[in-house]
Amino acid sequence: MPRRHSCIALWLTFACLVASHHVGAAEPLRFNRDIRPILSSQCFQCHRPDSNARKGGLRLDRREQALRAAESGEIAIVPEKPEASALVRRNFADDPAEAMPPPNSNKSLTADQKELLRRWVAEGATYEPHWALIPPTRAEPPAVKRAAWVRNAVETTR
Repeated sequence: MPRRHSCIALWLTFACLVASHHVGAAEPLRFNRDIRPILSSQCFQCHRPDSNARKGGLRLDRREQALRAAESGEIAIVPEKPEASALVRRNFADDPAEAMPPPNSNKSLTADQKELLRRWVAEGATYEPHWALIPPTRAEPPAVKRAAWVRNAVETTR
């Protein structure tokens, strides 16, 4: 009997993981949750706020600057046009002279990270302020289905 329960538990865990993966795939990407961690770990070392240490004249932490032409004349991010965006093209490049991050940086993007960046550009490359600068908002509590179970004001919908 315990083995049967283990199999059922394993199957249910797998089903939940598959379901959550498919649900998340349709959800729009969010800069702070999905993109900033990639840029922060893989790109900001060279394309950062410090103009004295910035490479190629490209700053990726600010949208208005990422949409401008870099020193090369290329535009890193063309919202809704990943095929025209140097960031996407260079992240998928096989030529070491074109690839980003460059091989000598000892950094690399996974296939999933590359696809997230491509999808983010295709969705419009929306930036969000740093999470610490976003004012908190009150979440709406779920509706109470069984009012008789409510014991105090915390448990009600409002």
